[in-house]
Amino acid sequence: MTKAPNSYAVIDIGSNSVRMVIFDLENTPPLKLFNEKIFCGLGRDLDKTQKLHPEGVKTALKTIQAFVLLAEAMKISKLSAVATAAVREAKDSKKFIDQIYKRTHVRVRTLSGDEEARYAALGVLSLDKKATGVVGDFGGGSLELATLSPKGVKETASYPLGAFRLMHAKKNAQKILTQDLKNLPESFCDQPALYVIGGSWRALIQVYLITKGQKTSRLQGFQIDPATLQKFCAKLITQKPNQIRKAYNIEQRRADLLPVAALALQETLVHLRPRKVIVSTAGLRDGVIAEYLTS
Repeated sequence: MTKAPNSYAVIDIGSNSVRMVIFDLENTPPLKLFNEKIFCGLGRDLDKTQKLHPEGVKTALKTIQAFVLLAEAMKISKLSAVATAAVREAKDSKKFIDQIYKRTHVRVRTLSGDEEARYAALGVLSLDKKATGVVGDFGGGSLELATLSPKGVKETASYPLGAFRLMHAKKNAQKILTQDLKNLPESFCDQPALYVIGGSWRALIQVYLITKGQKTSRLQGFQIDPATLQKFCAKLITQKPNQIRKAYNIEQRRADLLPVAALALQETLVHLRPRKVIVSTAGLRDGVIAEYLTS
């Protein structure tokens, strides 16, 4: 087992998946020694039950316990666990967090929507010091937005517009998106760029690159015209998940989320009106590390 003495592990407990990234802090930017996620679906029925999904909880607990054991075996110097929308909103989140502590002795920090947006933006800046515009982080439970410049993060906003919510809304999904996004502060609009992060939006861009016969491994910094991306989103919205899986050879769970991810991105582009779209491979984990290194 590789020993990582000057390292930091971040466990991100999301609405859709649980991910752990271990960063080697000796490098600038920090090198990712380990980066793995497990789909748990904690927030898949949250709208209906106001509780975390029972099977998702079981999978998440096993995953977190395994991640902590691995981090301990690698002798990492610091570990943090953060939770986002599903845990933030569920009625039984305290019980879940208590179970995590009982099994691992790790205390989970539940982020507010604004904190989640801020960490996402800090993550983008950690990979692109000149980033200027607005960051959009689309997850299973929420959509976070943050304006940023090379000087740092400016404004933040969080909306309950995650993939699971939109899937449950079905035909009303577009109406819900429009109602929420039309109230966006003007400062988020007409920015130089929209930096897209989040697994579903990055998967959408990968699918676009597949249609163009381009490499999908070079996502960081990839730029695309908003009108071109909107047109592609409109195409994905009309396709069934099984069609998407077969056409683009992606895993079923990702294919299931792509139509609503496309709808969310299309509406976000309509309301934000960015001059270009840039993909960032950063996440809030990178933001947590960036804050630690500058504190």
